[in-house]
Amino acid sequence: VLWDDPSNWPDKMSIAGFEYQRFWTEREAEPQLWDQTLRTAWLAKQHPLDAGPYEHLAAVYRNRGMPQRAEAIQVALLRRERSAQRWQRRLLGRLWDLLTLYGFRPWRVIGLTAALILGLSLLLSSPTTQDSMRATGASGTVYAPDGPIDGPSKEPTCGGDVRCFRPVIYSIDIVIPLVDLGQRTSWRADPHDHPGAAIEAIVTICTLLGWALSTLFALSFTRIARAN
Repeated sequence: VLWDDPSNWPDKMSIAGFEYQRFWTEREAEPQLWDQTLRTAWLAKQHPLDAGPYEHLAAVYRNRGMPQRAEAIQVALLRRERSAQRWQRRLLGRLWDLLTLYGFRPWRVIGLTAALILGLSLLLSSPTTQDSMRATGASGTVYAPDGPIDGPSKEPTCGGDVRCFRPVIYSIDIVIPLVDLGQRTSWRADPHDHPGAAIEAIVTICTLLGWALSTLFALSFTRIARAN
């Protein structure tokens, strides 16, 4: 049992290797005693920084049935470690913090991925974009979404020489890695057309963002597994 008042510890201290299972004091009520904000400020007095006391405190909270407070302690440690890193790693760490709270909120990535798919779908659904999309069939015929170009008739492409152009399915094919729904391999914007070049650039950016979000999603589950 650690019987203390967090505010009475010295401004600089070292508690590496110090172990306890719970807190106690006669002067504070139980809710205050387990306030992770006070305990985070307590650990911030360590000099030099040692990750061990943070990890031990997080384990104490988790064993007490307070997983969210344990996460807050672990996030506080990661933020302190980030402050001592080079600016490149600080920037990446800040992005990971903002997007997923260092992996503890992976569902944020799902929301961002859905928003990216929705935005790209709206762009691909516009008449200007569809006028730029082209697909080439096995016979060499070039198709637009509404049928063959300069062909004898505007017959539908669905079920024929090429797949139908579906903006939502195309967006999923672009944003989610390792998924091949046959849209991207069939349809591309005409690079010789001004809107087409811009559309291809946007599609490339969305592909890179999709890989980045998928990587963050995988890292988030790795973080949660390690924390537990």
